[in-house]
Amino acid sequence: MVLFALTAHIKVLALIWLIAMGFFAFATVPGLQMRIMQFAGQAPTLVSGANIAAFNVGNAVGAWLGGVGIGIGWGYRSPIALGAVLPAAGLLVLLLAIRSARRGADPGSGQGGEERLLESCAVGSACH
Repeated sequence: MVLFALTAHIKVLALIWLIAMGFFAFATVPGLQMRIMQFAGQAPTLVSGANIAAFNVGNAVGAWLGGVGIGIGWGYRSPIALGAVLPAAGLLVLLLAIRSARRGADPGSGQGGEERLLESCAVGSACH
């Protein structure tokens, strides 16, 4: 994102970075989908739908932030910089989730909630 912002005035480089960002953004979806399915338990359809809904909310908020930047006079390149806000917010949520999982550890086992969940999943069986 930073490289795109710095080279947006060079059309060829802007196009290359735009294609690369699109590729990497869509390449993460299957991995994220599989990750949350590990925690779906009895509601895989609900979890899958909520995951895709979160992507749609991110798209809508990103478009809105870009419009705000242009609307307040920051220029047509401002959505690029403002677009970095959403991944930064996502990283913050991830870090908070990791911290929360570690705090939820069973004191006697030395494991967090995620490790207990993954440990309970035998190869070839469903995780509950």
